[in-house]
Amino acid sequence: MITNMKYLSSFILLVLVLHSCEKPEVANPADPNYKLQVPVLISGVTEADTAIVLSWQNTEEYTREFLVNRKSGSSSYGTIATVSKDVLSYVDTSFSTDVSYSYVVQSKVSKNLSENSNILATEVALVPSGLTPTIISDSEILLSWTDNCSFEEGYHLERDSGTGYTRIADLDKNISSYPDSALTLGKNYFYRIAAFTNNNSSAWLTSNATATTFPAPTNLSVTAINDTSVAINWTDNCNFEEGYRLERDPGSGYEQVAELVADVTEYTDIGLAYNSNYSYRVAGFTSNNISSWEISSSINIEFPSPSNLQAIILSESQIYLRWNDNSENETGYRIERDSGNGFVEICEVPQDVIEYFDNDIDYETDYIYRVAGFTSNNISSWETSSSINIEFPAPSNLRATIINDSQIQLTWDDNSYNEDGFRLERDSGAGFELIAETSENETEYIDGGLESETSYSYRVNSFTSVSNSEYSDVRTFGILTDQDGNMYITMEFGDQVWMVDNLKVTHYRDGTEIQFHTYTSYPSWYNLTTGAYSIYNSDTNNLGTYGALYNWYAVADTHIISPEGWHVPTDAEWMELEIFLGMDSSEVDNTYYRGSNEGSKLAGTAALWNNGALKNDPEFSVSEFTALPSGCRTNSGNYFGLSDWAFFWTATDYGEHHSMRRVLYYDQMGVQRLYSELNYGFSIRCVRD
Repeated sequence: MITNMKYLSSFILLVLVLHSCEKPEVANPADPNYKLQVPVLISGVTEADTAIVLSWQNTEEYTREFLVNRKSGSSSYGTIATVSKDVLSYVDTSFSTDVSYSYVVQSKVSKNLSENSNILATEVALVPSGLTPTIISDSEILLSWTDNCSFEEGYHLERDSGTGYTRIADLDKNISSYPDSALTLGKNYFYRIAAFTNNNSSAWLTSNATATTFPAPTNLSVTAINDTSVAINWTDNCNFEEGYRLERDPGSGYEQVAELVADVTEYTDIGLAYNSNYSYRVAGFTSNNISSWEISSSINIEFPSPSNLQAIILSESQIYLRWNDNSENETGYRIERDSGNGFVEICEVPQDVIEYFDNDIDYETDYIYRVAGFTSNNISSWETSSSINIEFPAPSNLRATIINDSQIQLTWDDNSYNEDGFRLERDSGAGFELIAETSENETEYIDGGLESETSYSYRVNSFTSVSNSEYSDVRTFGILTDQDGNMYITMEFGDQVWMVDNLKVTHYRDGTEIQFHTYTSYPSWYNLTTGAYSIYNSDTNNLGTYGALYNWYAVADTHIISPEGWHVPTDAEWMELEIFLGMDSSEVDNTYYRGSNEGSKLAGTAALWNNGALKNDPEFSVSEFTALPSGCRTNSGNYFGLSDWAFFWTATDYGEHHSMRRVLYYDQMGVQRLYSELNYGFSIRCVRD
């Protein structure tokens, strides 16, 4: 077994040795299955317009020859030459200029061909490009193009003006522009150009149609500078004009007003007629031509008048005028006033001033104003105001103060600033008669010879040499003397006559003395069940100003506290007074504060009241009732509310232990209606029977 294995191994070794001694297979480049190496096309050089020289590199050792292939455009490659393996270049002379060619080379062995080499594209360019006509004046076009050739001998340049192309120039090589002159403005021209050599001429390169133009100016604007001149502006759209001609039409046709040099785009026309219409036109010009005209809108050299003149009364002595300034070039404004005899100039104000204060005026005179702008040459139309009249304000707040039992001092408020004086009239029952004429600013008069318990009506007005104010409100005053000899001013309020001072009496009507209570202890005042009075803080100085403070027992005492012919008003009589002063009748029966500002109307002598809503009301004290903040004495005997409160009894009780009252408070404008215990100390006003 071992012997047999030894023989088998020797046999296998012999086979391997014999196999390794066989000759290898040899390659056959002529076999189509053999892939030939591709040559490398390395250059293509043009020699003017006569030859294209190709060169390549061989990469296949078995190459027998090379095929040179060419195509143009999208055509297929065709063989233009076959050269031997030792030739590595080829000169192509069978081409056309200005055609782009692509070349490839193939190696060949018998019928076996390599793939195409890399592509080499080339063109023998002769035709120029980019022929551009540019207008440089109204009679000249500059032609420019791109020279694409390095060997042209020149250029043929032709022009077609509508009758066919004709030669206008034969140019040397390397020239790329040409100015064509002496052309007709507005005519269309076509151009074409071709390069040439001794052997060839390129295709023609043709331009678009081009016409010589003369760009006209645009955006002609005319703006008024003042009432005799305008500013004229336009846009220069041309770069070859020699200047501009400017013409003006005032309505009778255009006439030249100026000839300007090149590049000027503005002009000021002066000496124009006010309120006239003008049109302008402008055109560029050269020595050969003139552009089309640019025409403006018509402009009127007007003088805008002021507008919206308003006359406003600022006070009884001053009228304020204001208006709108619609002009940009006025020298100023003239203001005139008509007070009934025609317009007369009262003022001249400078440019841009639009207001004036007239301080030289009279009452009750109708004034009309007018204003106009002016320059050194013209005046605008007038702007006229509405008629305005300053009323002559009447005196007000006619009031009376007792001097003695037959004299009262009358005073009033002066509401005017330039009266010559005042006229005071009195009606004793037979109509008003003049009793006094006071001088300017004199607002008081003492009227004497009066009878007690007689009512006198008074009125006063202001006067000047030309007019009279309205009369003040009529006030009816009288003099009342009580049982102690104290005197009071009385006034009519509708159908009622009231005292307008607080009662000061210390005796009843029959002479019985009213108890004067000065004790401040609680039980002493509280326990009273008979009539008594006190003075605020027991200071007798307060009696003359504020009167006395009475408990209700004094009001109700059968000895009667009021003067003869007078009585303490009832709750209903207070309501009648309140309605007369403006309180709505639907409110008078209410309790607490009622009405709008009747409390302010009843109150008087602002200096005695603390500051608050009561005296800050515009109608404070208009009634001249002159309710004073006299305070009260409480049922505990203390004094309370001086300068803040006014308390008044009525004659109307409210049950067994209370009576109705009226109250004014410094920070309330209404009137309080409520009830109080009978042992309070309040003020008393009396009303005539």
